[in-house]
Amino acid sequence: MMKHNKGFTLIELMIVIAIIGIIAMFAIPSYQNSQRKAQISEGEAALIAAQSQIEKYRLTARKSYDDITLALAKVDSTIKYSNKNIYTINYTKATAADKTRGNKYTLTATATGSWINKSDEGCLLTLTSMGNITKAVCP
Repeated sequence: MMKHNKGFTLIELMIVIAIIGIIAMFAIPSYQNSQRKAQISEGEAALIAAQSQIEKYRLTARKSYDDITLALAKVDSTIKYSNKNIYTINYTKATAADKTRGNKYTLTATATGSWINKSDEGCLLTLTSMGNITKAVCP
């Protein structure tokens, strides 16, 4: 009577480890790319929320755009994603030339940290008072 050993051979375990390694080789970069896209989307959403808060403050306080700051409008100057700072927001008053084209101010979000390359589009997000959002590389 022949006795059968139960369990896995070393070769079988090595094959499983190799398969897991190959899957991870493709899955990890895809996951990191989706996280980067989510953080850029979070930055865009935060800029739109900041714009809404600025407009609300301007109407309730009856101030001009030149008199508004992020602090007065109660807008946080940092954007967080999973408790990590990903962008800093700046409020810039429009120049005279911008005002003639209808733009009153510009909100700019600049990426912070190492989650994005400075050469990636989305490193610098810009939102004008007219609602135009642009993505650009960092200077």
